[in-house]
Amino acid sequence: MDSNPGRIKLVLRYAPFHDGADYFVKILEAAGRQGKYWETLEVMYRSQPYWASHHNPRPELIWRLLCRQPAAQDATGQTLDLFAAAQGGAATAAPPPRPPQYDERTTLRHEVEALGFLASRHPLSMYEEELSGTPHVAGRDLNAHAGQRITTVGWYVTGKTVTTRQGNPMEFISFEDTTAIYEAVFFPRAYRRFCQLLTRSRPYLLSGKVEQSFGVATLNVDTVRLLG
Repeated sequence: MDSNPGRIKLVLRYAPFHDGADYFVKILEAAGRQGKYWETLEVMYRSQPYWASHHNPRPELIWRLLCRQPAAQDATGQTLDLFAAAQGGAATAAPPPRPPQYDERTTLRHEVEALGFLASRHPLSMYEEELSGTPHVAGRDLNAHAGQRITTVGWYVTGKTVTTRQGNPMEFISFEDTTAIYEAVFFPRAYRRFCQLLTRSRPYLLSGKVEQSFGVATLNVDTVRLLG
């Protein structure tokens, strides 16, 4: 990066899935606001065997190390003995602050940013508030509404685009909600109107007529709205 200034962008993403990991993320973010991000990150990496020994994270040790790091680095260039400090040695630190926990929505958003998808639960769980005020039919109940026009919620799973005899594109798509995976069809007119909206990263409100064949329900979509 030093030899290519302005041409390389470094992006760090947090994946705080291990016990105590979110505590270290908060330390880094606080350090960044004080212009000490990289120094703090280096201290964490160099001292990791101390505070994460045997998969037993002890984040309070990081505070003590950071408080004493400048003097120790100038004098020896080596990591301090955190255990001696923790046992009441010289320059015993005050009890470390305990930052508040992230709210659930922020934690889930971090998970999506780190992995590109939500692994710990169904992605629609992030939209429960919006769904609570939106009348819709659950995916598992589509058969009970055969012949009716309904609105349902869907998260894009997979799709296949085909061409009609007239050369017009249309698409068969599998959507899912928290109850079932169900099939939907976008005939040419609907496909032309909504194909640019279709993505795997957002949920949809899908409206159309439920058609049934051999006991399998398919939603003939005529209207699409983004949820959230």
